[in-house]
This record gives sequence, C-alpha cells and structure tokens, in this order.
Amino acid sequence: MDVISPPPGAGRLRIIHILGCMVGCAVVLTIYRINRRSFNPGPLPSQLLQMSCNIAYGTALSSLVLFAWRWRTGSGPLLTQPGHWLLVLCGVGYLVGVMPHQLMLSMVFPKSWYTWLWEFTLPYCIAFVIGAVFLIRLRGAPRLWSLLTVVAVVVVAVNAIAGAAALLSEIIMFVPPYGLRGGWLTWAKFVSDLPWWTPLAGPIICLPLLWAADAVDRARRCQRDWLHNVGIAILSLLGLSDLSYQLYWHSLMSW
Repeated sequence: MDVISPPPGAGRLRIIHILGCMVGCAVVLTIYRINRRSFNPGPLPSQLLQMSCNIAYGTALSSLVLFAWRWRTGSGPLLTQPGHWLLVLCGVGYLVGVMPHQLMLSMVFPKSWYTWLWEFTLPYCIAFVIGAVFLIRLRGAPRLWSLLTVVAVVVVAVNAIAGAAALLSEIIMFVPPYGLRGGWLTWAKFVSDLPWWTPLAGPIICLPLLWAADAVDRARRCQRDWLHNVGIAILSLLGLSDLSYQLYWHSLMSW
C-alpha cells in the first residue's frame, strides 16, 4: 500500500458525489431516529453532537459505497492516500460497530450501564482488529502518518481493554451470595468507571497528530485529492464531536 504517491486522475467533486453524501447521511440519521424511539431523547446539546457524528458517519458511508463502485467498475483510483483509508475505516467502523448496536442492542435490551458497556466495548474491539490489519499492511507512509496509526491502534486497544475490564468488574462485584467487600469492591468500582475516562485520550492525542501530518503534507505540497481532504475533515469532526460530547457529560456529572 503506497500512501505517498498521488493517485492518477482522481477526478473532481461532482453533483453525484454530493447527492450520494446526502443519501448516506439520510440513512444514518434514520437509523439513529429508530434507535432513539426506545428511550427518551437527551438534552439538546447532546442531540446536536450526536447529529454531527451521524452526519460524519453518513459521509463516510457514502464514500465507502463510492470506493466499492470504483473497485467494481474500475472507474477511478482506490485507496491511494491517507484520507481515503480514514474514510473507509470510519465507514466500516459504523457498519460493524455503531449500526448493529443501534438497530439491535438498544432496542432489544433495556438501557442500562451493562448495555452501555457492551455498546462501548464491542466497537472498540472491532476497531482494534481493523486498525491492526491496517497497521500490518502499512508500507511507505511518512513518519507522522505511521506514528498516528500506531498511536491510534494503541488508544483503541486501551479503550477495548478498559471496556472489557469494566464488564468483568461489574460481574464480579455481584458474584453471589454477597459480592465483593472492602478494598476489592473499591478497586472493582474504579475499574468499572474506566470507560468514562479512557475515551478522552483518543481525540486529545490523535487529533493533533492528524493535523500535524496534514500540515506537513501541505508544506511539502503533496498532491491530495478532494476525498483525502474529506477524510481529514470527517475524522476531525468525529473527534471534536466525541470530545465535546464526553466533556459535556463529565461536566453534568461533576455538578
């Protein structure tokens, strides 16, 4: 995989691409609305942040369809730039991580801390597998892009471990007949709260690396197409929305 060389004839942004993006956003927002029927909607700031994430996922999903169409018809370049891979990773992450629990888990099971932990852990586990495969296939990338990939995979692994440990601690705390006592209970509660804090590391650490890598590319005048720029923008939007969402809920919990 060569992520340095620009693709030949990447093509221009056309009306059909914008229409496809609108269709993708409509699909993701519809699934989100179906999911929200099972419980009361959150506060307005929370809904706005969720909507921005869904718009980003919709754009990534439409880009995934575009790449699949190019691969099927041979009508354009495939994954030749870092932003292309970012779009594909976001789109695949939505399909295998976010969409399944929105359609099934939140509708079948009552909303609780346990279901939230499952919703938290499963996407991170899948994202770790995808990121590990991507890291293994990474060849010839600039240093900052390689560093960003390694750091992102490590952050995803930490979140997956934190979610799995929290699920295990929740089970152990209520082992019959009496559960844990004393200091063990304190440690179990601490582990159970880790998923509240570990996601903050993702946007705080990865977004500056992403922007630095993109800035170096621009300084070197690397030829990048519009899909690459869309990938940078989508991941930035997801990261900033996720960080704002987490900080918002942490501020509510601190009152």
